[in-house]
Amino acid sequence: MVLARLERLSPSQRVMLCGALVPALGALDYLTGTEYSFAAFYLIPIAIGAWSVGRRAGWMLSLAAAVSWLLANGFAGQPVPAVAIIPWWNAVVRFALFLAVALSLSSLRTTMDALRESLSRERELARLDPLTGVANPRAFRELAAKELARSARFERPLALLYVDADGFKQVNDTQGHAAGDEVLRRVGMALRSQVRMVDVVARIGGDEFAVLLSETGEDGAVSAAHKLHEVLTAEMARDATPVTFSVGAVVAPGTVELDELVRAADHVMYEVKRAGKNHVRMRPFAGGA
Repeated sequence: MVLARLERLSPSQRVMLCGALVPALGALDYLTGTEYSFAAFYLIPIAIGAWSVGRRAGWMLSLAAAVSWLLANGFAGQPVPAVAIIPWWNAVVRFALFLAVALSLSSLRTTMDALRESLSRERELARLDPLTGVANPRAFRELAAKELARSARFERPLALLYVDADGFKQVNDTQGHAAGDEVLRRVGMALRSQVRMVDVVARIGGDEFAVLLSETGEDGAVSAAHKLHEVLTAEMARDATPVTFSVGAVVAPGTVELDELVRAADHVMYEVKRAGKNHVRMRPFAGGA
């Protein structure tokens, strides 16, 4: 809880707080006399500063703590040793101890932050299709389930577009899988570039993509489907890639089950393919398909 509250402070505020603790501990060290050792207590502000701010703060606080300890013992009447360098030697040793703790904690925090960031990246990558960069089927189901629940709560419609690349197998067979992969990458990029941040684009099959449009009724779904079809067609036309697109769109209330919605959109898309491909068709959701 203490660390959580400290995290709300700026780095400079944390350093100032820890810096104020060091002379306060020095004062207590002086008041308790030389019989009691306060060395361990100096580690408290050092540890907090090194952990929550970083290596430089730990270094400065370690030095301040060593000096504070030296002054506290000197003013408290510590007997003067026969060898004058002994107090200074002890101060250097304590500084080295304080600094070792500070650097260890700072390095541990840096390592933990790096691991946390790495895990976060891995979790994100696990949700993406590695070829196209759009959501994979698992992520699509998670995001779509959340959007369906939100749409049901606010009683807003949503639309699902099912996009299939016509002629993709021919590209794979005649030009190779590398060319096919490039087509899929371009499709993914084109789809992502045309939707809103709240919408979901996913690759859910070999050459099949789904686009979930939040708070979108029939007019919006038709407009979006035709726009995506135009963009995808233009993208393929740039280098005369012999691929077209069949797009099936379904508009439904948020109360629909995800599997039913996907089946309905898939069914509409296959209607387009049976009718000659390379077209857009929209249907209101009719409770299964």
